[in-house]
Amino acid sequence: MTAQYWLLLIVLIIVAATVRGSFAFTILYLLMGAYLFGRLWLAHSRKSVSVRRVVQPYAFWGEEVRVRLEFKNASFLPVPWLQAQESMPVNLATAREMKRVLAIGPRDQKVLTYPLRARKRGCYRVGPLFTWMGD
Repeated sequence: MTAQYWLLLIVLIIVAATVRGSFAFTILYLLMGAYLFGRLWLAHSRKSVSVRRVVQPYAFWGEEVRVRLEFKNASFLPVPWLQAQESMPVNLATAREMKRVLAIGPRDQKVLTYPLRARKRGCYRVGPLFTWMGD
């Protein structure tokens, strides 16, 4: 939670205590409820999203290989946004980095693909994949 959100809640508590008005308490309850609902939704979404990487295990010099990332949401709740950032070896990367943002619906699957080009001989590791989620 950001510092501005905490400051707003503290100000609302002080206003509600001094004014003793139901409107300030209603706003306070709504903000706290939205915060708790968002946290529970995010915790549930983290458990229900799975990722699978499909890539050809070898490539010849000059050949282009497609990497496929499959994101699957097994929950009945949608994932509002998910940011994926894949680490790539320098000798295989066609772009500087692979960073995408996507939304996954309930019981839905999304696929991201990106190319790798074999420019140098060797054994390279693709990944790891870093993900961030939010509401």
